[in-house]
Amino acid sequence: MIPKWRVYQNKAADFFINLGLTAQVEHKVEGARGKHKLDIFVTGKVHGLDVRWVVECKCWSTNVPKEKALTLLGIVQDIGADKGILLSEVGFQSGAIKTVKETNIMLTSLADLRQSIKESFAESVFANLHWRITKLSHRLHELHRLEKDRYFFTRPIAEKSKLMFLEFAFKGALRGQYPVIYAIGEKDTRLLAEDFDDLVKKSSDLILAAEKFADEYRPEPRTKTDLAPNPKIKL
Repeated sequence: MIPKWRVYQNKAADFFINLGLTAQVEHKVEGARGKHKLDIFVTGKVHGLDVRWVVECKCWSTNVPKEKALTLLGIVQDIGADKGILLSEVGFQSGAIKTVKETNIMLTSLADLRQSIKESFAESVFANLHWRITKLSHRLHELHRLEKDRYFFTRPIAEKSKLMFLEFAFKGALRGQYPVIYAIGEKDTRLLAEDFDDLVKKSSDLILAAEKFADEYRPEPRTKTDLAPNPKIKL
């Protein structure tokens, strides 16, 4: 059975991954004063800026004391991270809250973090996903262009069509219009995303599958016979 603290740690890592960031669990980092083993080390870009965050997870039944906040503050300062996030679903002692006042340490729960960060990240996350779709659409169109029978519904076009609802889904999500349709399934069934996390995960899965297809697919090229004029057709 997986310990509760590890489940909590993995949930926190998944949250940052779903935002398009990299989250390394139990990651070791070299600081100016020594090595540190971090619960989660988050890296990536937010609004075009590189970020390095240290996330510590406390799956406790009691409030987290100020000593843990001070420890996290020391680690953040030692490795030069942008932010430290101390997570607890139970809460924090008053001393811990006072200790991190006016510092780059955030004391919060995973539930509260979802709400506060999602609101500021949603637009940049969807913009990143949209850019991937745009580049991918160009690649799939090029594969279609290279196909022998380019005028039919080729496999590259079929893959491209799976992504066509995502842009509308992102616009609806930014207006808070959940659930949103993100794709059409078998027998024209509407596939829905219930919330932000659900939409990011499902759209990421669709994009990754299409990117893998584009990397691996080899179109059937047209031969010289295909390119030759048809003698039965008068020009």
